[in-house]
Amino acid sequence: SGSVGALTIVSGGRVAPGNFSAGLDSPGKLTALNTVFSGGGSLLWELNNATGTAPTNWDFLSISGALSLASTLADPFTIRLKSLTPSNLAGPAANFDPAANSTFTLATATGGISGFNASAFTVDTTGFQNPFTGTWSVAQNGNSLVLVYTVLPTPASITLHDLAAIYDGTPKPVTATTVPAGLAVTLTYAGSATAPTNAGSYAVVASINDPVYSGTVSGTLVIAPAPQTITF
Repeated sequence: SGSVGALTIVSGGRVAPGNFSAGLDSPGKLTALNTVFSGGGSLLWELNNATGTAPTNWDFLSISGALSLASTLADPFTIRLKSLTPSNLAGPAANFDPAANSTFTLATATGGISGFNASAFTVDTTGFQNPFTGTWSVAQNGNSLVLVYTVLPTPASITLHDLAAIYDGTPKPVTATTVPAGLAVTLTYAGSATAPTNAGSYAVVASINDPVYSGTVSGTLVIAPAPQTITF
């Protein structure tokens, strides 16, 4: 924590916005003027409560000026995660839900951010002791650089029904059931969201529309011609 002037984090360099006193780490706020993140540099980011606020519960870099991002895919800038207990000891952070998407603000620059490329960042989770199955990434949100945790969807299954019908002049929608039950499903018929009416064969694709579950299945809807009636 504290204030510095213009800040450039060069290759091999590291900035740690948090506090360090008597061997005990804790989240904090560092204020800087124009700042540059160079390839090969890193930022240590500490978290002790995922439902709290910055800088009380996670580190925050406040930039009175511009943030220039000079890292590349070949030479990325690294965000090093470190979880702390509510007592600021090394260990799992409080209230982190591995089954929920989360976003944390790492830094805000009053003069804006230039050169952002998500692929020019890596996230090192070696020091993060909470269990998780999702992915971590860095994103830009206006004048802020944010750390994003994204849950990987859980696979779910879909079964298609009503794939055989007879033409009678009305649309023939396919129905779908899911496991787990009750998930929203989006259906297309040969690329169209409208159920077909005319006789023929139609490629059906069903996809689960849910923030937690994912799944896709395909089938064929066959609408047979109506039986002909011949009167003598």
